[in-house]
Amino acid sequence: MGKVSESEREALRHSAEAALAILPKLDQERAELDERIASLRAVVAAHEAMSGKRPKKLVAAVQVSAGDADKPQEARKTKRGQVYEHVDAILSGGADYPEPDIRQMIAQRFNVVYGRSTVYAALRRGREAGKYEQKERRWRMKVA
Repeated sequence: MGKVSESEREALRHSAEAALAILPKLDQERAELDERIASLRAVVAAHEAMSGKRPKKLVAAVQVSAGDADKPQEARKTKRGQVYEHVDAILSGGADYPEPDIRQMIAQRFNVVYGRSTVYAALRRGREAGKYEQKERRWRMKVA
């Protein structure tokens, strides 16, 4: 990041002060929402236990909410074509990796899970475009 002008610095300071004023209220709203979600989960779980039904998928989806920032989140869905950016980011480090390691590193770094065929297709297209090279099942950025 280049030099920051005084006006940019001042604008950022004002924005930070405004955010500090809003955050306590949002934290309170989040806590109230988490309480409501927990009570609704308890009602659904009690009903399912009483009726002997298996839990519905809806209950499993509610368990991972945006309000659970402290808990590990499930892998999220990405925009179409974003796999290329993720593969570039992993391979730009200069090392070479087998395809399963690339998928694992993408999952760890970006919290996104791609299928084997998706990552392999991105690698193959990158190789055809002259961006990547493959030797002995290991992929790396092509050095010019």
